[in-house]
Amino acid sequence: MRHMYIVGAGALGRELLSLLHKDSAHGREWVVVGFVDSRAELKGQIVAGIPVVGGVEDAPVHEMAIYCSAIGDPVVKKEIVSALVEKGAVFVPIRTQCEVGERAHIGAAVLQLNATVSVDAFVDDHVYLDSGSVIGHDTRVDRYSHIGRNVFIGGRVEIGAGVVAHSCSVISQGLKIGEGATIGIGAVVMRDVPPGALMVGNPAKNIKN
Repeated sequence: MRHMYIVGAGALGRELLSLLHKDSAHGREWVVVGFVDSRAELKGQIVAGIPVVGGVEDAPVHEMAIYCSAIGDPVVKKEIVSALVEKGAVFVPIRTQCEVGERAHIGAAVLQLNATVSVDAFVDDHVYLDSGSVIGHDTRVDRYSHIGRNVFIGGRVEIGAGVVAHSCSVISQGLKIGEGATIGIGAVVMRDVPPGALMVGNPAKNIKN
């Protein structure tokens, strides 16, 4: 049985651990044995019943060790995950009672409870789809992006790298969301979004100078 390490011992990591404990299907393949977290005060502590082994420098890399990421901030996630990959860590896709359509591509991403990825969609490595999120047909979500709970993304949407779509937001079909953009809680996006924008409201407007 392989050893799974969750990268990030914050709330997102604890939520993921709880769901993995309930998802018995994964128990036949691996068991969660620890968190990796760069915060020095957490090293050696027990969080949600499992130890924090430390930061990147302490993360074990061997044929039995596999990883998944539970860091919400795309900038922090990119920094830590990139360092782990450079060290040789292997990340794997995680699916907890979700639905994936035919010909959809799922990289080393996390798909939470009741997430839906429609036909011919592409979800890149290190993407986090929270519970109830919906990715429409032929949509692409680039790496390090975080899609919050109950987010709806229509068909043929292009989500750039490091995008955050907060809970209950809606992105209409056929749009392009630029790299590093943030979609606020409950925002309804009706037009293309430039890189680094902060979109809020219905219809959503960019409030970032």
